[in-house]
Amino acid sequence: MRAKREAAVADGEVHIAEKLCYDIIDQYESLLDQVIIKSSTLAGAGNENEVMDQVRKEYHNAVPPVLEQQRTRQGKLRNRCEEDIKKMIALREKVEEVEAATAVKVQSEREASDKVLVANGERIQTVFVKMAELEQELEQLERERHREIQKRLSEKDKDEHRKAEYAKFCSTLEVHLTPLERTIKNADLMAHACDVFEELINSGFTEIGDDLHERGKLLKDVKLESHKEHVEVFRAVLLELGEIIYRKERMIEELDKKIQQAHVQQELLAETFNPNARKFGEMKKSLLASRDELEEDVEELKKRAEVALTRFRPTEIALNEAGVSFIHPVTEQEHHTTAMRAKMIEFKAMVAGHNKGSSALMDGIEQLQGELAAARTEIDSANADTTGMVSRAIPMIRASNKVRLGADN
Repeated sequence: MRAKREAAVADGEVHIAEKLCYDIIDQYESLLDQVIIKSSTLAGAGNENEVMDQVRKEYHNAVPPVLEQQRTRQGKLRNRCEEDIKKMIALREKVEEVEAATAVKVQSEREASDKVLVANGERIQTVFVKMAELEQELEQLERERHREIQKRLSEKDKDEHRKAEYAKFCSTLEVHLTPLERTIKNADLMAHACDVFEELINSGFTEIGDDLHERGKLLKDVKLESHKEHVEVFRAVLLELGEIIYRKERMIEELDKKIQQAHVQQELLAETFNPNARKFGEMKKSLLASRDELEEDVEELKKRAEVALTRFRPTEIALNEAGVSFIHPVTEQEHHTTAMRAKMIEFKAMVAGHNKGSSALMDGIEQLQGELAAARTEIDSANADTTGMVSRAIPMIRASNKVRLGADN
Protein backbone atom coordinates (compact mmCIF):
# COMPACT_ATOMS: atom_id res chain seq x y z
CA MET A 1 0.00 0.00 0.00
CA ARG A 2 2.94 2.32 0.65
CA ALA A 3 4.19 1.58 -2.86
CA LYS A 4 0.76 2.56 -4.23
CA ARG A 5 0.84 5.78 -2.23
CA GLU A 6 4.35 6.64 -3.50
CA ALA A 7 3.21 5.89 -7.05
CA ALA A 8 0.15 8.13 -6.59
CA VAL A 9 2.37 10.94 -5.27
CA ALA A 10 4.74 10.47 -8.22
CA ASP A 11 1.76 10.65 -10.63
CA GLY A 12 0.38 13.74 -8.93
CA GLU A 13 -2.77 11.94 -7.67
CA VAL A 14 -2.70 13.74 -4.31
CA HIS A 15 -6.27 12.82 -3.36
CA ILE A 16 -5.56 9.14 -3.91
CA ALA A 17 -2.27 9.49 -2.02
CA GLU A 18 -4.03 11.17 0.90
CA LYS A 19 -6.69 8.45 1.00
CA LEU A 20 -3.98 5.77 0.95
CA CYS A 21 -2.19 7.57 3.83
CA TYR A 22 -5.38 7.39 5.91
CA ASP A 23 -5.84 3.71 4.97
CA ILE A 24 -2.25 2.95 6.03
CA ILE A 25 -2.77 4.78 9.34
CA ASP A 26 -6.04 2.91 10.00
CA GLN A 27 -4.35 -0.44 9.32
CA TYR A 28 -1.41 0.39 11.58
CA GLU A 29 -3.72 1.61 14.36
CA SER A 30 -5.74 -1.61 14.07
CA LEU A 31 -2.49 -3.60 14.26
CA LEU A 32 -1.41 -1.44 17.21
CA ASP A 33 -4.66 -2.26 19.04
CA GLN A 34 -4.03 -5.99 18.48
CA VAL A 35 -0.47 -5.68 19.80
CA ILE A 36 -1.67 -3.81 22.92
CA ILE A 37 -4.41 -6.42 23.52
CA LYS A 38 -1.76 -9.12 23.18
CA SER A 39 0.49 -7.33 25.71
CA SER A 40 -2.44 -6.95 28.15
CA THR A 41 -3.34 -10.64 27.77
CA LEU A 42 0.26 -11.67 28.40
CA ALA A 43 0.43 -9.36 31.44
CA GLY A 44 -2.76 -10.97 32.80
CA ALA A 45 -1.32 -14.43 32.19
CA GLY A 46 1.87 -13.41 34.00
CA ASN A 47 -0.12 -12.13 37.00
CA GLU A 48 -2.19 -15.33 37.04
CA ASN A 49 1.01 -17.37 36.96
CA GLU A 50 2.39 -15.39 39.93
CA VAL A 51 -0.88 -15.90 41.87
CA MET A 52 -0.77 -19.65 41.18
CA ASP A 53 2.86 -19.77 42.30
CA GLN A 54 1.95 -17.87 45.51
CA VAL A 55 -0.98 -20.25 46.21
CA ARG A 56 1.32 -23.20 45.58
CA LYS A 57 3.86 -21.83 48.06
CA GLU A 58 1.16 -21.16 50.71
CA TYR A 59 -0.28 -24.70 50.45
CA HIS A 60 3.18 -26.21 50.32
CA ASN A 61 4.19 -24.34 53.47
CA ALA A 62 0.89 -25.23 55.20
CA VAL A 63 1.17 -29.02 54.69
CA PRO A 64 4.30 -29.83 56.81
CA PRO A 65 2.86 -28.35 60.07
CA VAL A 66 -0.34 -30.39 59.61
CA LEU A 67 1.65 -33.56 58.98
CA GLU A 68 3.90 -32.84 61.94
CA GLN A 69 0.84 -32.28 64.13
CA GLN A 70 -0.60 -35.60 62.91
CA ARG A 71 2.68 -37.39 63.64
CA THR A 72 2.79 -35.90 67.15
CA ARG A 73 -0.81 -36.86 67.80
CA GLN A 74 -0.33 -40.45 66.60
CA GLY A 75 2.91 -40.73 68.59
CA LYS A 76 1.16 -39.58 71.79
CA LEU A 77 -1.70 -42.01 71.14
CA ARG A 78 0.77 -44.85 70.59
CA ASN A 79 2.64 -44.01 73.80
CA ARG A 80 -0.60 -43.94 75.81
CA CYS A 81 -1.64 -47.29 74.37
CA GLU A 82 1.74 -48.83 75.20
CA GLU A 83 1.57 -47.45 78.74
CA ASP A 84 -1.98 -48.85 79.18
CA ILE A 85 -0.82 -52.26 77.93
CA LYS A 86 2.11 -52.23 80.37
CA LYS A 87 -0.22 -51.27 83.25
CA MET A 88 -2.72 -53.98 82.30
CA ILE A 89 0.02 -56.64 82.05
CA ALA A 90 1.43 -55.57 85.45
CA LEU A 91 -2.08 -55.60 86.95
CA ARG A 92 -2.69 -59.04 85.46
CA GLU A 93 0.54 -60.40 86.95
CA LYS A 94 -0.36 -58.92 90.33
CA VAL A 95 -3.89 -60.40 90.17
CA GLU A 96 -2.47 -63.77 89.14
CA GLU A 97 -0.12 -63.69 92.14
CA VAL A 98 -3.03 -62.82 94.44
CA GLU A 99 -5.15 -65.53 92.80
CA ALA A 100 -2.42 -68.14 93.31
CA ALA A 101 -1.95 -67.13 96.95
CA THR A 102 -5.70 -67.17 97.52
CA ALA A 103 -6.05 -70.59 95.88
CA VAL A 104 -3.29 -71.99 98.11
CA LYS A 105 -4.92 -70.45 101.15
CA VAL A 106 -8.35 -71.88 100.21
CA GLN A 107 -6.82 -75.32 99.60
CA SER A 108 -5.08 -75.28 102.93
CA GLU A 109 -8.24 -74.12 104.67
CA ARG A 110 -10.18 -76.83 102.87
CA GLU A 111 -7.73 -79.46 103.99
CA ALA A 112 -7.93 -78.17 107.54
CA SER A 113 -11.73 -78.20 107.26
CA ASP A 114 -11.60 -81.81 106.00
CA LYS A 115 -9.50 -82.75 108.99
CA VAL A 116 -11.96 -81.04 111.30
CA LEU A 117 -14.88 -82.86 109.67
CA VAL A 118 -13.09 -86.20 109.91
CA ALA A 119 -12.33 -85.60 113.53
CA ASN A 120 -15.87 -84.45 114.10
CA GLY A 121 -17.21 -87.62 112.47
CA GLU A 122 -15.06 -89.75 114.69
CA ARG A 123 -16.21 -87.91 117.73
CA ILE A 124 -19.83 -88.25 116.58
CA GLN A 125 -19.37 -91.99 116.44
CA THR A 126 -18.00 -91.85 119.92
CA VAL A 127 -20.86 -89.64 120.99
CA PHE A 128 -23.40 -92.03 119.51
CA VAL A 129 -21.91 -94.78 121.68
CA LYS A 130 -22.08 -92.44 124.60
CA MET A 131 -25.28 -90.73 123.46
CA ALA A 132 -26.97 -90.83 126.67
CA GLU A 133 -24.12 -89.33 128.53
CA LEU A 134 -22.98 -87.02 125.75
CA GLU A 135 -26.28 -85.62 124.40
CA GLN A 136 -25.38 -82.13 125.42
CA GLU A 137 -21.94 -82.52 123.86
CA LEU A 138 -23.64 -83.81 120.65
CA GLU A 139 -25.80 -80.73 120.43
CA GLN A 140 -22.72 -78.60 120.88
CA LEU A 141 -20.88 -80.54 118.21
CA GLU A 142 -23.89 -80.26 115.90
CA ARG A 143 -23.93 -76.52 116.36
CA GLU A 144 -20.18 -76.43 115.73
CA ARG A 145 -20.63 -78.52 112.62
CA HIS A 146 -23.47 -76.26 111.40
CA ARG A 147 -21.28 -73.18 111.83
CA GLU A 148 -18.43 -74.87 110.00
CA ILE A 149 -20.70 -75.88 107.10
CA GLN A 150 -22.18 -72.36 106.92
CA LYS A 151 -18.65 -70.97 106.89
CA ARG A 152 -17.60 -73.39 104.17
CA LEU A 153 -20.69 -72.57 102.05
CA SER A 154 -19.97 -68.86 102.45
CA GLU A 155 -16.34 -69.36 101.50
CA LYS A 156 -17.41 -71.52 98.54
CA ASP A 157 -19.75 -68.77 97.37
CA LYS A 158 -16.94 -66.20 97.71
CA ASP A 159 -14.56 -68.50 95.83
CA GLU A 160 -17.02 -68.94 92.94
CA HIS A 161 -17.63 -65.21 92.87
CA ARG A 162 -13.88 -64.60 92.84
CA LYS A 163 -13.39 -67.06 89.97
CA ALA A 164 -16.21 -65.39 88.01
CA GLU A 165 -14.67 -61.96 88.57
CA TYR A 166 -11.24 -63.28 87.55
CA ALA A 167 -12.67 -64.80 84.35
CA LYS A 168 -14.52 -61.55 83.59
CA PHE A 169 -11.33 -59.55 84.22
CA CYS A 170 -9.32 -61.77 81.84
CA SER A 171 -12.08 -61.49 79.21
CA THR A 172 -12.22 -57.69 79.57
CA LEU A 173 -8.44 -57.52 79.38
CA GLU A 174 -8.45 -59.53 76.15
CA VAL A 175 -11.24 -57.35 74.71
CA HIS A 176 -9.31 -54.11 75.41
CA LEU A 177 -5.90 -55.51 74.52
CA THR A 178 -6.84 -56.29 70.89
CA PRO A 179 -8.14 -52.75 70.05
CA LEU A 180 -5.09 -51.21 71.70
CA GLU A 181 -2.75 -53.32 69.59
CA ARG A 182 -4.83 -52.48 66.51
CA THR A 183 -4.63 -48.76 67.43
CA ILE A 184 -0.83 -49.00 67.62
CA LYS A 185 -0.73 -50.60 64.18
CA ASN A 186 -3.08 -47.92 62.79
CA ALA A 187 -0.90 -45.20 64.33
CA ASP A 188 2.18 -46.70 62.66
CA LEU A 189 0.32 -46.91 59.34
CA MET A 190 -0.88 -43.32 59.72
CA ALA A 191 2.66 -42.10 60.42
CA HIS A 192 3.92 -43.97 57.35
CA ALA A 193 1.04 -42.57 55.28
CA CYS A 194 1.95 -39.05 56.47
CA ASP A 195 5.54 -39.57 55.33
CA VAL A 196 4.43 -40.88 51.93
CA PHE A 197 1.86 -38.09 51.57
CA GLU A 198 4.43 -35.46 52.51
CA GLU A 199 6.86 -36.83 49.92
CA LEU A 200 4.08 -36.84 47.30
CA ILE A 201 3.04 -33.27 48.14
CA ASN A 202 6.62 -31.99 48.10
CA SER A 203 7.22 -33.66 44.74
CA GLY A 204 3.94 -32.37 43.28
CA PHE A 205 4.38 -28.80 44.50
CA THR A 206 8.00 -28.79 43.34
CA GLU A 207 6.95 -29.87 39.85
CA ILE A 208 4.15 -27.28 39.85
CA GLY A 209 6.62 -24.61 40.98
CA ASP A 210 9.08 -25.56 38.25
CA ASP A 211 6.31 -25.53 35.66
CA LEU A 212 5.05 -22.13 36.84
CA HIS A 213 8.60 -20.80 36.83
CA GLU A 214 9.14 -21.95 33.25
CA ARG A 215 5.74 -20.59 32.28
CA GLY A 216 6.58 -17.23 33.87
CA LYS A 217 9.87 -17.04 31.98
CA LEU A 218 8.11 -17.90 28.72
CA LEU A 219 5.41 -15.28 29.35
CA LYS A 220 8.06 -12.65 30.08
CA ASP A 221 9.87 -13.47 26.83
CA VAL A 222 6.65 -13.43 24.82
CA LYS A 223 5.58 -10.18 26.48
CA LEU A 224 8.95 -8.62 25.62
CA GLU A 225 8.47 -9.71 21.99
CA SER A 226 5.00 -8.14 22.09
CA HIS A 227 6.50 -4.86 23.33
CA LYS A 228 9.01 -4.98 20.47
CA GLU A 229 6.10 -5.45 18.06
CA HIS A 230 4.39 -2.49 19.71
CA VAL A 231 7.50 -0.35 19.06
CA GLU A 232 7.58 -1.27 15.40
CA VAL A 233 3.86 -0.69 14.85
CA PHE A 234 3.88 2.56 16.82
CA ARG A 235 6.93 3.72 14.81
CA ALA A 236 5.06 3.06 11.53
CA VAL A 237 1.88 4.79 12.79
CA LEU A 238 3.80 7.81 14.02
CA LEU A 239 5.80 8.11 10.78
CA GLU A 240 2.62 7.96 8.70
CA LEU A 241 0.84 10.47 10.94
CA GLY A 242 3.87 12.76 10.94
CA GLU A 243 4.18 12.66 7.17
CA ILE A 244 0.53 13.41 6.51
CA ILE A 245 0.51 16.14 9.20
CA TYR A 246 3.59 17.69 7.56
CA ARG A 247 1.91 17.60 4.13
CA LYS A 248 -1.33 19.12 5.43
CA GLU A 249 0.56 21.85 7.31
CA ARG A 250 2.37 22.63 4.06
CA MET A 251 -1.05 22.80 2.37
CA ILE A 252 -2.19 25.22 5.10
CA GLU A 253 0.86 27.39 4.43
CA GLU A 254 0.08 27.42 0.71
CA LEU A 255 -3.57 28.25 1.44
CA ASP A 256 -2.45 31.12 3.69
CA LYS A 257 -0.48 32.56 0.78
CA LYS A 258 -3.45 32.14 -1.56
CA ILE A 259 -5.80 33.71 1.02
CA GLN A 260 -3.43 36.65 1.38
CA GLN A 261 -3.24 37.09 -2.39
CA ALA A 262 -7.02 36.87 -2.74
CA HIS A 263 -7.44 39.43 0.05
CA VAL A 264 -5.01 41.84 -1.61
CA GLN A 265 -6.78 41.45 -4.97
CA GLN A 266 -10.15 41.97 -3.30
CA GLU A 267 -8.99 45.16 -1.57
CA LEU A 268 -7.43 46.56 -4.75
CA LEU A 269 -10.55 45.87 -6.81
CA ALA A 270 -12.89 47.09 -4.12
CA GLU A 271 -11.02 50.41 -4.00
CA THR A 272 -12.07 51.04 -7.64
CA PHE A 273 -15.51 49.42 -7.24
CA ASN A 274 -14.56 46.68 -9.67
CA PRO A 275 -17.26 43.92 -9.78
CA ASN A 276 -14.53 41.29 -9.89
CA ALA A 277 -13.87 42.04 -6.19
CA ARG A 278 -16.81 39.76 -5.36
CA LYS A 279 -15.17 36.84 -7.16
CA PHE A 280 -12.01 37.22 -5.04
CA GLY A 281 -14.14 37.55 -1.88
CA GLU A 282 -15.88 34.28 -2.64
CA MET A 283 -12.51 32.72 -3.45
CA LYS A 284 -11.17 33.90 -0.06
CA LYS A 285 -14.20 32.43 1.73
CA SER A 286 -13.71 29.10 -0.07
CA LEU A 287 -10.01 29.10 0.78
CA LEU A 288 -10.74 29.94 4.44
CA ALA A 289 -13.26 27.04 4.61
CA SER A 290 -10.68 24.70 3.10
CA ARG A 291 -8.09 25.96 5.60
CA ASP A 292 -10.46 25.31 8.52
CA GLU A 293 -11.07 21.77 7.27
CA LEU A 294 -7.33 21.17 6.97
CA GLU A 295 -6.72 22.54 10.49
CA GLU A 296 -9.44 20.20 11.82
CA ASP A 297 -7.77 17.28 10.01
CA VAL A 298 -4.37 18.23 11.42
CA GLU A 299 -5.80 18.58 14.94
CA GLU A 300 -7.49 15.17 14.66
CA LEU A 301 -4.27 13.57 13.40
CA LYS A 302 -2.29 15.13 16.26
CA LYS A 303 -4.83 13.80 18.77
CA ARG A 304 -4.48 10.33 17.26
CA ALA A 305 -0.71 10.63 17.59
CA GLU A 306 -1.09 11.71 21.25
CA VAL A 307 -3.35 8.73 21.97
CA ALA A 308 -0.85 6.36 20.36
CA LEU A 309 2.00 7.97 22.35
CA THR A 310 0.07 7.61 25.63
CA ARG A 311 -0.59 3.93 24.92
CA PHE A 312 3.09 3.46 24.07
CA ARG A 313 4.45 4.68 27.44
CA PRO A 314 4.01 1.30 29.31
CA THR A 315 5.87 -0.44 26.48
CA GLU A 316 8.63 2.17 26.62
CA ILE A 317 9.07 1.60 30.38
CA ALA A 318 9.06 -2.21 29.94
CA LEU A 319 11.70 -2.10 27.17
CA ASN A 320 13.92 0.25 29.18
CA GLU A 321 13.70 -2.09 32.18
CA ALA A 322 14.56 -5.06 29.92
CA GLY A 323 17.59 -3.20 28.51
CA VAL A 324 16.35 -3.24 24.89
CA SER A 325 17.98 -0.42 22.92
CA PHE A 326 15.85 1.55 20.44
CA ILE A 327 15.40 5.06 19.16
CA HIS A 328 12.17 6.60 20.38
CA PRO A 329 9.66 6.79 17.50
CA VAL A 330 9.04 10.48 18.28
CA THR A 331 12.74 11.21 17.66
CA GLU A 332 12.63 9.10 14.51
CA GLN A 333 9.52 10.93 13.32
CA GLU A 334 11.24 14.29 13.91
CA HIS A 335 14.24 13.04 11.89
CA HIS A 336 11.86 11.90 9.11
CA THR A 337 10.18 15.35 9.06
CA THR A 338 13.60 17.05 8.87
CA ALA A 339 14.53 14.82 5.91
CA MET A 340 11.29 15.76 4.14
CA ARG A 341 11.93 19.47 4.78
CA ALA A 342 15.47 19.12 3.38
CA LYS A 343 14.04 17.43 0.28
CA MET A 344 11.52 20.25 -0.21
CA ILE A 345 14.29 22.88 0.22
CA GLU A 346 16.33 21.07 -2.43
CA PHE A 347 13.39 21.14 -4.85
CA LYS A 348 12.80 24.85 -4.21
CA ALA A 349 16.50 25.60 -4.72
CA MET A 350 16.45 23.70 -8.01
CA VAL A 351 13.37 25.65 -9.11
CA ALA A 352 15.17 28.88 -8.14
CA GLY A 353 18.01 27.96 -10.50
CA HIS A 354 20.59 26.57 -8.12
CA ASN A 355 22.58 23.58 -9.40
CA LYS A 356 24.68 21.00 -7.61
CA GLY A 357 28.39 21.79 -7.54
CA SER A 358 27.92 25.41 -8.56
CA SER A 359 25.94 26.74 -5.60
CA ALA A 360 26.88 27.00 -1.94
CA LEU A 361 23.21 26.49 -1.01
CA MET A 362 23.02 23.21 -2.93
CA ASP A 363 26.32 22.09 -1.40
CA GLY A 364 24.94 22.80 2.09
CA ILE A 365 21.74 20.96 1.27
CA GLU A 366 23.71 17.99 -0.05
CA GLN A 367 25.86 17.96 3.11
CA LEU A 368 22.70 18.07 5.26
CA GLN A 369 21.20 15.19 3.32
CA GLY A 370 24.40 13.18 3.84
CA GLU A 371 24.23 13.81 7.58
CA LEU A 372 20.55 12.81 7.62
CA ALA A 373 21.35 9.60 5.70
CA ALA A 374 24.11 8.75 8.20
CA ALA A 375 21.73 9.44 11.06
CA ARG A 376 19.12 7.24 9.34
CA THR A 377 21.68 4.41 9.20
CA GLU A 378 22.44 4.83 12.91
CA ILE A 379 18.73 4.81 13.74
CA ASP A 380 18.16 1.62 11.72
CA SER A 381 21.11 -0.01 13.50
CA ALA A 382 19.80 1.02 16.93
CA ASN A 383 16.32 -0.28 16.04
CA ALA A 384 17.59 -3.67 14.84
CA ASP A 385 16.19 -5.43 17.96
CA THR A 386 12.70 -3.95 17.41
CA THR A 387 12.45 -4.35 13.63
CA GLY A 388 10.82 -7.20 11.72
CA MET A 389 8.71 -8.37 14.69
CA VAL A 390 5.37 -7.46 13.08
CA SER A 391 6.00 -9.48 9.91
CA ARG A 392 6.38 -12.58 12.11
CA ALA A 393 3.42 -11.71 14.34
CA ILE A 394 0.91 -10.73 11.58
CA PRO A 395 -0.06 -14.37 10.70
CA MET A 396 -0.75 -15.14 14.38
CA ILE A 397 -2.75 -11.90 14.81
CA ARG A 398 -4.80 -12.61 11.68
CA ALA A 399 -5.46 -16.17 12.86
CA SER A 400 -6.59 -14.92 16.30
CA ASN A 401 -8.88 -12.36 14.58
CA LYS A 402 -10.45 -15.12 12.47
CA VAL A 403 -11.03 -17.25 15.58
CA ARG A 404 -12.49 -14.27 17.46
CA LEU A 405 -14.77 -13.29 14.55
CA GLY A 406 -15.87 -16.92 14.19
CA ALA A 407 -16.71 -17.03 17.92
CA ASP A 408 -18.67 -13.75 17.66
CA ASN A 409 -20.66 -15.09 14.73
